[in-house]
Amino acid sequence: MKSQQLKNKLLKELESFGNVLSACKKVGISTSTYYRWFENNKDFRKKAKAAVIIGQKNIINLAEHGLIYNVGNKDQRAIEYTLSHLSKKYRKHNESNVVIVHRRDNFNLAPQKEITLEDILDKADREADENKAKWDAAAQILWDQLKKNGDIPTKPNGEPIGFEEIYEFKTYIEEYQKKAKENN
Repeated sequence: MKSQQLKNKLLKELESFGNVLSACKKVGISTSTYYRWFENNKDFRKKAKAAVIIGQKNIINLAEHGLIYNVGNKDQRAIEYTLSHLSKKYRKHNESNVVIVHRRDNFNLAPQKEITLEDILDKADREADENKAKWDAAAQILWDQLKKNGDIPTKPNGEPIGFEEIYEFKTYIEEYQKKAKENN
């Protein structure tokens, strides 16, 4: 069979279901042949892309038909799927109601406070803000001290660290101070 006839047959198969592997098997060629044609032939590439889109629409229509058939046969999963996707009343919301509860081995009869994931994240944010505020206060004292002594550390590239960069170079400055203490 001529190459062009194979290509046309393949394109027709792609229009059926939009799947390259399935179409190649049905026509009797390897997927590497398909991808070689796809890469080297601009016209074939354009037609193949269009055929895949048509095939994907066809397979979606087939799947929807099967879904409707199953809903008509009172298939519970099909009914739930259809309602959750097409009805606002039954649609699942994209919000999380995760509750993390730590239960101890001993049965504490006192009511336990439920902690949500949002509570945990909010607490972590507050702690991070508090730590940053403490560091900022310490950084101001440190900066004033370094400036007074004329001993402002430099970045690894040799430029002096600016006050606005102190938090960014926190670990670097701490190491710098540690070495300075060791040398004294």
